[in-house]
Amino acid sequence: MKHVPGVALFVAGLIHLLPVAGVLGTQPLMRLYGMEVSEPDTAILLQHRALLFGVLGAMMLRAIASPPLRFAAFAAGLISSAGFVAVALLKGGYNDAIARVVAADVMATALLGAGLAVEIALVARRGRPAEPSPELGLIAAGTALSVVLAATILAIAGDGREGTQLALRMTARLSFFWFFLTFIASPLNRLYPSAGSAWLLRNRRALGVTFGLGMLVHVYCILRLFVLYSPQRPPMVTDADFLIGVPGLLLVAALTVTSLGALRRRMQPAHWRRLHTTGAWFVWAVFILCLVDSAGRKQTDHPVLAYYLFIVLLLAGAGLRVAAARRASTLF
Repeated sequence: MKHVPGVALFVAGLIHLLPVAGVLGTQPLMRLYGMEVSEPDTAILLQHRALLFGVLGAMMLRAIASPPLRFAAFAAGLISSAGFVAVALLKGGYNDAIARVVAADVMATALLGAGLAVEIALVARRGRPAEPSPELGLIAAGTALSVVLAATILAIAGDGREGTQLALRMTARLSFFWFFLTFIASPLNRLYPSAGSAWLLRNRRALGVTFGLGMLVHVYCILRLFVLYSPQRPPMVTDADFLIGVPGLLLVAALTVTSLGALRRRMQPAHWRRLHTTGAWFVWAVFILCLVDSAGRKQTDHPVLAYYLFIVLLLAGAGLRVAAARRASTLF
């Protein structure tokens, strides 16, 4: 039950962040609301609305890690979601796109109401708000970034094949960032201890979970691409992608799930360590094989930024791990 308020704020926060792409232009807003925006006055109002939704969504995500902020976040979210539903139902006659927004706000209202009720019960039981949790805040912010990145690309570049491919590539690169930080956290702190490396090591679990949740967004883009090319297979997907990618995704799921406190406590420390050490190297190998394959098979105007930079980072990370392991072995 203690996770219900955080989950409610996370989902409602994501719903409120989806229109943020409209700050950059009216095209995403026209797709979202199913209406033409030809007048500058209407564009100004809608883009400002998107900005306010971004602020409100960010507030709800911040409240996940900051319990004293939760009641204000719940109140603001409920006023926003329930208020929109009430206005829409009273006015009536809205289009199908607005109907989808109404459905999303109904879900957000229900979640926020349940989350607020549970939060009140938990505070009454404890007598005070829970302690802040930086890990939850990092996970929520990182996952929200993946969702908003994909949604923004699909809104601006279009939700067809080209837009989905772009969202697929960018979510992969963002997930790579989370994985790389997780991969180098321990060896970097051992070889070059600093405040930054200590922060990485302290938040390594949160970064790993963020990587796993970010890969869910990436998988959504993959599935969307298959739907768009159905009944054919997307031409850029090879047999090697299935042989390498599917086991890699299953392993990422296992690593993410076993990073959760309850499951980790059920595993023997030696088994958990073996799974995560082997898993990290396997995911490293999947990344580097996919990058090398893409560099040799796909054409791009910027191969260094698209592929070779990431390959160099992976090799550097592997070098850090090997050097740290050698140093540790010489201590005994």
